[in-house]
Amino acid sequence: MPFLRGVTQLDAALVHHTGSMIRFVTSQLPNLPATDMDCLLELPDGRVVKGRFHRHRENPYVGGPSVVGWIKSWVAFRETVPVRVSQVHGSSLRIELEATVVPDSRRQLQSRLQRMARHTASEPNARRRRVQYSRWERSPLVRAVALDAWGPICQVQGCGVQALFPRLISDRIIDVHHLESVSVGGNDSPLNLCVLCVAHHVCIHRTTRSLLTASDLDGALVDVDGMRLTVSRDARLILAW
Repeated sequence: MPFLRGVTQLDAALVHHTGSMIRFVTSQLPNLPATDMDCLLELPDGRVVKGRFHRHRENPYVGGPSVVGWIKSWVAFRETVPVRVSQVHGSSLRIELEATVVPDSRRQLQSRLQRMARHTASEPNARRRRVQYSRWERSPLVRAVALDAWGPICQVQGCGVQALFPRLISDRIIDVHHLESVSVGGNDSPLNLCVLCVAHHVCIHRTTRSLLTASDLDGALVDVDGMRLTVSRDARLILAW
Protein backbone atom coordinates (compact mmCIF):
# COMPACT_ATOMS: atom_id res chain seq x y z
CA MET A 1 0.00 0.00 0.00
CA PRO A 2 1.43 3.43 -0.95
CA PHE A 3 2.47 5.76 1.85
CA LEU A 4 0.82 8.74 0.15
CA ARG A 5 -2.86 8.49 -0.69
CA GLY A 6 -4.36 10.31 -3.68
CA VAL A 7 -1.18 12.30 -4.40
CA THR A 8 2.38 11.53 -5.49
CA GLN A 9 4.07 14.21 -3.39
CA LEU A 10 3.48 16.53 -0.44
CA ASP A 11 5.19 19.58 0.98
CA ALA A 12 6.65 19.13 4.45
CA ALA A 13 9.32 20.65 6.68
CA LEU A 14 12.48 19.54 8.42
CA VAL A 15 12.21 20.74 12.02
CA HIS A 16 15.21 20.89 14.36
CA HIS A 17 14.04 22.00 17.76
CA THR A 18 13.24 20.30 21.06
CA GLY A 19 11.76 17.66 18.79
CA SER A 20 13.36 16.96 15.39
CA MET A 21 11.15 15.50 12.67
CA ILE A 22 9.80 15.68 9.13
CA ARG A 23 6.57 17.51 9.88
CA PHE A 24 3.35 17.61 7.90
CA VAL A 25 0.24 19.71 8.59
CA THR A 26 -3.18 18.52 9.70
CA SER A 27 -4.83 19.42 6.39
CA GLN A 28 -2.65 16.73 4.77
CA LEU A 29 -3.97 13.91 6.97
CA PRO A 30 -6.31 12.57 4.23
CA ASN A 31 -3.22 12.02 2.03
CA LEU A 32 -1.14 10.37 4.76
CA PRO A 33 -1.26 6.78 6.09
CA ALA A 34 -4.37 5.92 8.11
CA THR A 35 -2.26 4.51 10.96
CA ASP A 36 1.27 4.76 12.32
CA MET A 37 3.69 2.86 10.09
CA ASP A 38 7.36 2.27 9.31
CA CYS A 39 8.83 3.75 6.14
CA LEU A 40 12.07 4.08 4.17
CA LEU A 41 13.44 7.51 3.25
CA GLU A 42 15.79 8.26 0.36
CA LEU A 43 17.75 11.32 1.51
CA PRO A 44 19.19 14.07 -0.76
CA ASP A 45 22.70 12.62 -0.31
CA GLY A 46 21.55 9.24 -1.68
CA ARG A 47 21.39 7.35 1.62
CA VAL A 48 18.31 5.35 2.56
CA VAL A 49 17.30 5.32 6.22
CA LYS A 50 14.45 3.92 8.28
CA GLY A 51 11.77 6.17 9.71
CA ARG A 52 8.40 5.88 11.37
CA PHE A 53 5.28 7.87 10.57
CA HIS A 54 3.15 9.02 13.50
CA ARG A 55 -0.43 9.96 12.67
CA HIS A 56 -0.80 12.61 15.31
CA ARG A 57 -4.04 14.53 14.75
CA GLU A 58 -2.42 17.91 15.42
CA ASN A 59 1.15 17.17 14.38
CA PRO A 60 1.60 14.32 11.87
CA TYR A 61 5.28 13.59 11.38
CA VAL A 62 8.03 11.13 10.45
CA GLY A 63 10.66 10.49 13.11
CA GLY A 64 13.06 7.79 14.20
CA PRO A 65 16.74 7.79 15.32
CA SER A 66 18.22 7.84 11.80
CA VAL A 67 15.88 10.58 10.62
CA VAL A 68 16.53 12.72 13.68
CA GLY A 69 20.30 12.26 13.36
CA TRP A 70 20.22 13.33 9.72
CA ILE A 71 18.06 16.40 10.41
CA LYS A 72 20.39 17.52 13.21
CA SER A 73 23.38 17.29 10.85
CA TRP A 74 21.67 19.28 8.09
CA VAL A 75 19.58 21.87 9.88
CA ALA A 76 20.64 24.49 12.41
CA PHE A 77 18.92 24.41 15.81
CA ARG A 78 15.53 26.20 15.80
CA GLU A 79 15.52 26.29 12.01
CA THR A 80 12.79 24.92 9.74
CA VAL A 81 13.63 23.88 6.18
CA PRO A 82 10.94 23.25 3.51
CA VAL A 83 11.16 19.90 1.71
CA ARG A 84 9.14 17.86 -0.76
CA VAL A 85 8.18 14.28 0.09
CA SER A 86 7.62 12.13 -3.01
CA GLN A 87 6.22 8.62 -3.30
CA VAL A 88 8.69 6.08 -4.66
CA HIS A 89 6.83 2.82 -4.09
CA GLY A 90 5.01 1.25 -1.17
CA SER A 91 6.37 2.69 2.06
CA SER A 92 9.46 4.16 0.34
CA LEU A 93 9.72 7.94 0.04
CA ARG A 94 12.16 10.45 -1.44
CA ILE A 95 13.05 13.64 0.45
CA GLU A 96 13.98 16.59 -1.77
CA LEU A 97 15.30 19.94 -0.56
CA GLU A 98 14.37 23.22 -2.26
CA ALA A 99 17.49 23.17 -4.46
CA THR A 100 17.38 19.59 -5.65
CA VAL A 101 19.49 18.60 -8.63
CA VAL A 102 17.79 18.23 -11.98
CA PRO A 103 18.75 14.64 -13.03
CA ASP A 104 20.23 15.65 -16.39
CA SER A 105 22.28 18.40 -14.77
CA ARG A 106 23.49 16.00 -12.10
CA ARG A 107 24.64 13.48 -14.72
CA GLN A 108 26.39 16.21 -16.70
CA LEU A 109 28.16 17.51 -13.61
CA GLN A 110 29.20 14.03 -12.46
CA SER A 111 30.43 13.19 -15.96
CA ARG A 112 32.43 16.41 -16.08
CA LEU A 113 34.03 15.78 -12.69
CA GLN A 114 34.84 12.19 -13.64
CA ARG A 115 36.51 13.38 -16.85
CA MET A 116 38.51 15.87 -14.83
CA ALA A 117 39.59 13.12 -12.41
CA ARG A 118 40.65 10.82 -15.27
CA HIS A 119 42.60 13.63 -16.89
CA THR A 120 44.41 14.36 -13.62
CA ALA A 121 45.22 10.68 -13.10
CA SER A 122 46.69 10.38 -16.60
CA GLU A 123 49.15 13.23 -16.10
CA PRO A 124 52.76 12.01 -15.78
CA ASN A 125 54.29 12.40 -12.32
CA ALA A 126 56.73 15.08 -13.31
CA ARG A 127 59.36 16.24 -10.91
CA ARG A 128 58.09 19.05 -8.75
CA ARG A 129 59.56 22.49 -9.26
CA ARG A 130 59.31 25.67 -7.26
CA VAL A 131 57.30 28.21 -9.24
CA GLN A 132 56.28 31.80 -8.70
CA TYR A 133 53.00 33.24 -9.82
CA SER A 134 50.97 36.42 -9.58
CA ARG A 135 47.59 36.47 -7.88
CA TRP A 136 45.03 39.11 -8.76
CA GLU A 137 43.52 40.57 -5.60
CA ARG A 138 39.74 40.35 -5.24
CA SER A 139 37.86 42.93 -3.22
CA PRO A 140 36.10 41.46 -0.15
CA LEU A 141 33.56 44.28 -0.47
CA VAL A 142 32.52 43.02 -3.91
CA ARG A 143 31.90 39.56 -2.48
CA ALA A 144 29.91 40.95 0.46
CA VAL A 145 27.69 43.13 -1.76
CA ALA A 146 27.01 40.31 -4.21
CA LEU A 147 26.04 37.88 -1.45
CA ASP A 148 23.87 40.47 0.28
CA ALA A 149 22.03 41.13 -2.99
CA TRP A 150 21.67 37.59 -4.32
CA GLY A 151 22.21 35.33 -1.34
CA PRO A 152 24.62 32.39 -1.02
CA ILE A 153 22.94 30.24 -3.68
CA CYS A 154 24.58 28.93 -6.86
CA GLN A 155 22.99 30.76 -9.80
CA VAL A 156 23.60 28.04 -12.39
CA GLN A 157 20.20 26.77 -13.53
CA GLY A 158 19.52 23.24 -12.30
CA CYS A 159 22.39 23.22 -9.82
CA GLY A 160 21.72 21.35 -6.63
CA VAL A 161 25.26 20.77 -5.40
CA GLN A 162 24.54 22.59 -2.14
CA ALA A 163 21.65 20.22 -1.44
CA LEU A 164 24.16 17.36 -1.28
CA PHE A 165 25.84 18.93 1.76
CA PRO A 166 24.56 19.51 5.29
CA ARG A 167 22.55 22.70 5.65
CA LEU A 168 25.05 23.93 8.24
CA ILE A 169 27.82 24.22 5.63
CA SER A 170 25.95 24.61 2.32
CA ASP A 171 26.22 28.42 2.47
CA ARG A 172 29.99 28.19 2.79
CA ILE A 173 30.67 26.30 -0.43
CA ILE A 174 29.95 29.23 -2.73
CA ASP A 175 32.14 31.80 -4.49
CA VAL A 176 31.53 35.14 -6.18
CA HIS A 177 32.76 34.69 -9.75
CA HIS A 178 33.88 37.27 -12.35
CA LEU A 179 32.37 36.19 -15.67
CA GLU A 180 35.15 38.02 -17.50
CA SER A 181 38.26 37.11 -15.55
CA VAL A 182 40.03 39.82 -13.55
CA SER A 183 43.32 38.62 -15.03
CA VAL A 184 42.19 39.69 -18.53
CA GLY A 185 40.65 42.98 -17.47
CA GLY A 186 37.30 41.96 -16.05
CA ASN A 187 35.90 44.55 -13.66
CA ASP A 188 33.66 44.53 -10.59
CA SER A 189 30.52 45.65 -12.41
CA PRO A 190 27.36 43.73 -11.39
CA LEU A 191 27.10 42.69 -15.05
CA ASN A 192 30.37 40.83 -14.58
CA LEU A 193 29.50 39.06 -11.33
CA CYS A 194 27.59 35.95 -10.35
CA VAL A 195 27.44 33.47 -7.46
CA LEU A 196 28.60 29.88 -8.04
CA CYS A 197 28.98 26.77 -5.96
CA VAL A 198 32.59 25.62 -5.68
CA ALA A 199 31.96 22.73 -8.09
CA HIS A 200 30.80 24.97 -10.93
CA HIS A 201 33.51 27.49 -10.10
CA VAL A 202 36.14 24.77 -10.45
CA CYS A 203 34.57 23.56 -13.70
CA ILE A 204 34.84 27.04 -15.23
CA HIS A 205 38.38 27.80 -14.11
CA ARG A 206 40.07 24.41 -14.50
CA THR A 207 38.76 23.05 -17.76
CA THR A 208 40.63 23.21 -21.05
CA ARG A 209 38.02 25.47 -22.65
CA SER A 210 35.75 27.92 -20.86
CA LEU A 211 34.09 30.75 -22.80
CA LEU A 212 31.60 33.45 -21.79
CA THR A 213 29.21 33.54 -24.76
CA ALA A 214 26.55 36.00 -23.54
CA SER A 215 25.85 38.30 -20.60
CA ASP A 216 23.09 40.78 -19.75
CA LEU A 217 21.15 42.12 -16.78
CA ASP A 218 19.34 38.81 -16.28
CA GLY A 219 22.20 36.38 -16.53
CA ALA A 220 24.89 34.83 -18.68
CA LEU A 221 25.79 31.81 -20.79
CA VAL A 222 29.11 30.05 -20.25
CA ASP A 223 30.40 27.25 -22.47
CA VAL A 224 32.54 24.79 -20.49
CA ASP A 225 34.11 22.16 -22.75
CA GLY A 226 30.89 21.90 -24.76
CA MET A 227 28.58 21.97 -21.73
CA ARG A 228 26.47 25.12 -21.55
CA LEU A 229 25.94 26.66 -18.11
CA THR A 230 23.03 29.09 -17.83
CA VAL A 231 23.55 31.62 -15.04
CA SER A 232 20.39 33.37 -13.83
CA ARG A 233 20.76 36.50 -11.72
CA ASP A 234 19.26 39.99 -11.67
CA ALA A 235 22.11 42.51 -11.91
CA ARG A 236 19.66 45.34 -11.27
CA LEU A 237 19.74 44.45 -7.58
CA ILE A 238 23.25 45.85 -7.20
CA LEU A 239 23.59 48.15 -10.21
CA ALA A 240 23.19 51.19 -7.96
CA TRP A 241 26.26 50.08 -6.02
